[in-house]
Amino acid sequence: MARPAVTHKVTAHRQIREAAEYLARHPRKTGYQATEAVMVASVLAQDDAATTGKLHPATRSALDRIWDHQREDGGWKWLDDNEPPSEISE
Repeated sequence: MARPAVTHKVTAHRQIREAAEYLARHPRKTGYQATEAVMVASVLAQDDAATTGKLHPATRSALDRIWDHQREDGGWKWLDDNEPPSEISE
């Protein structure tokens, strides 16, 4: 909840951004690829909006990737290991 109040000019912010960009360029082969793709794209897009106001190429790539995982009904296969709140039942 405090994250919006923290400036982006701190080491932790840069490290999180770099980790998300790395995952955007190197998606992992896991059982939760769709979840990770959506989360990475969300983190990068929100960061772009809060910092530069412009879509970064890594963010564009991450957003493009989520469409590869989107189901015909418009949703995504989401984590469901009964560990809320980040994992939900479809």
